[in-house]
Amino acid sequence: MKRIRQLLAKNSLITGTILLCLIMLGVVLYMWRQDKNQKVDITVQTEAMERESTIDSITDPIEAARYILSAYADSDMDKMLRGCAITERAAKVSTEKIVEEEGCFSVDTTLPPSGQYWEYVPAAQTILLQEYEDLYEAFLEEAGRNAEINVLRVDYYEAAEQKKADAVRAAKQRSEFWGAEYLTDVIALLEIDGETYATDLCMVKYWGTWKLFAQGTELFTGAADSENGTDALLYQMDATDYRKLVSSQSQTEAYREQLQVDTADEESGKEDKETEDSVEEELLPLNYTLYDRIYGTTAEETIEKFYLAIKKRQVNRAICYSSNTTLDSENIGTFVERQKDFCMQMVKMYYHIVFREIPDVLYLEEAGMTGNEVVSWLSTEEIRYIKYEGCEWINENGNTAEYLVFLQYNGEHLIMGCTLEETENGWSILSLSSETAGYGIGEIR
Repeated sequence: MKRIRQLLAKNSLITGTILLCLIMLGVVLYMWRQDKNQKVDITVQTEAMERESTIDSITDPIEAARYILSAYADSDMDKMLRGCAITERAAKVSTEKIVEEEGCFSVDTTLPPSGQYWEYVPAAQTILLQEYEDLYEAFLEEAGRNAEINVLRVDYYEAAEQKKADAVRAAKQRSEFWGAEYLTDVIALLEIDGETYATDLCMVKYWGTWKLFAQGTELFTGAADSENGTDALLYQMDATDYRKLVSSQSQTEAYREQLQVDTADEESGKEDKETEDSVEEELLPLNYTLYDRIYGTTAEETIEKFYLAIKKRQVNRAICYSSNTTLDSENIGTFVERQKDFCMQMVKMYYHIVFREIPDVLYLEEAGMTGNEVVSWLSTEEIRYIKYEGCEWINENGNTAEYLVFLQYNGEHLIMGCTLEETENGWSILSLSSETAGYGIGEIR
């Protein structure tokens, strides 16, 4: 056992691969446990999502950036999303540190504390999924939908500056917010329909593997901001001006050594992808989930099964009772948007159950609370004790119906609204609210 610990300590890639596999295995086992006594498959995939991966990880941030840029060039959104830190950020985010830094907690914009409580993970994953999907669409909109994109070169953004102590401290602090090992800014020179452009990317390292954190620089004022004063993803730049933002070869090599991305992972049996062409035709493992729909035969049955899933902490199954479109390759954006919308409704419901009178924005100084105290108040550990006591019909309009839902939690009797929709397949939940009764989304009284 001691030799194993020593081996893992020396090789972060092995440790990272094992930990990431354990997280994904946990997700799979969690969904299997929810579904083991039922025949309904709670996930759904597009044809692109069904493709088998060809590599497990990318151990160099420059090559990870090339992977993302090649996905843009191929107009392959699924490939791009696999190279984004969706699962990693959702599983490792330190919400209390982010809240401390910002001085407040926002119900609508602060990422749920999924790094602390499992119930928030599906919502956090879906929020991040839509953010990266929106990024993909925005990049192609700027570049041109049918544009020919060629990657001319990718480099560390001012490597000499990133190696300085102040930049290292900033990178480590920013990394701690997201439970990451490190962040680094890179810049790429592209040729788009015969014109040269530059773009900034921030890459993040989890367990020895690099993925996209954000398009744009996180540690510095990017060239797009400094040159144009805008948040553009692409900006015109020739090779001469590009070289001014790239440090010398010796400075770059010194920074590479600092990041420790040169070491081959001999123990894993995987060959590091180090050449320019190595990652462009590869495909990383799938790292996001889309949930299928489950219908009830009656509105009352749907409500009861939804809250039974909440009680059993079967969050993934609960999401499936929401009303969504039929997934296909043409409407994945709409599908993800509606999945995220319902996940956020569930998050607000959790907040109101465990925190009750939580304001839309909670300012730490005014509330006399710390970030850790706020996150502790949002704990879902006791949610298994919630009791569903029934529902009452209050209004009907065409194929929709509104209900009041009666719950009991920590000795209190709670009421919330629920609006459902009937289709030819059965009943599903449109909203965790009731306009007729005046209950807002997730609101508890």
